[in-house]
Amino acid sequence: MSVAFARYKNALVLCLSQYQFIEESLRYCLIRCHATARFRLDGFLEYEIPLKAIEDAAVGRLIEWYKPYTKNQALIAELRKIKSARDHIAHMGLVLSLEEQMDEGFLEQKADELDTSHTEARQCFMRLLDEMRQTDEAVERAYALLRAEYEARHTAPPQPFVQN
Repeated sequence: MSVAFARYKNALVLCLSQYQFIEESLRYCLIRCHATARFRLDGFLEYEIPLKAIEDAAVGRLIEWYKPYTKNQALIAELRKIKSARDHIAHMGLVLSLEEQMDEGFLEQKADELDTSHTEARQCFMRLLDEMRQTDEAVERAYALLRAEYEARHTAPPQPFVQN
């Protein structure tokens, strides 16, 4: 295996790993948003968090499901852009002809493109981390209100939702 091909494969793995972090972070945010809804609806409506649907959803669906929970439309637009790049890289990343695998210049160009995609995905992930923090704060506030309501009635509140 050539140095250029090894660089290409390493860049591909880094890029796909970053996309996976984004996908799992979206799942985390969605589950926490649903936990907030669950706490706020307690005593009014039964509400089960759709864990299986969230766990099974592809990244595009996760983005659309998360959109109503955030005012950060720039992040949503960035996630959609990242999704398009991710789809192409995930589906075509290892599909190289024999000629392409032997073409050092082509491999270097593609590795550079992957490095750029990785950098963009990493920056998006960092912005998503801020969303995760805000989502956690919302869940904590909702649970604190629920706990206070139960304490006022001298009953035990439901246990906070913990993701496995």
